[in-house]
Amino acid sequence: LLSFLANPFGWWMPTELEYLAIAALVVVATVYSGLIRGEKAHDEREVELRAQAARAGYLAGIFMLTFATAYTILGGGHANPWILASLGMMVIVRFIVRVRSE
Repeated sequence: LLSFLANPFGWWMPTELEYLAIAALVVVATVYSGLIRGEKAHDEREVELRAQAARAGYLAGIFMLTFATAYTILGGGHANPWILASLGMMVIVRFIVRVRSE
């Protein structure tokens, strides 16, 4: 869904309605997978696996946002403020959760 929305190589020319429908589908899928569909850990091993998955997701997000910012700047453009805001928010939220959990 994300690759259809991004259309990185310009292989297809969606109409405005198709583009809006894909964007709405991406939003619904993201909300469902990220917020509504919850996992319940039943034992210590599952808790540890969830913690490892959260850590890997955080590191992958930090890497991709940093790479996107560096690529944009080195390409002669200006850094996208939404990418910078996402990067900052990830770091700040992780710091706050870490402080509150200790």
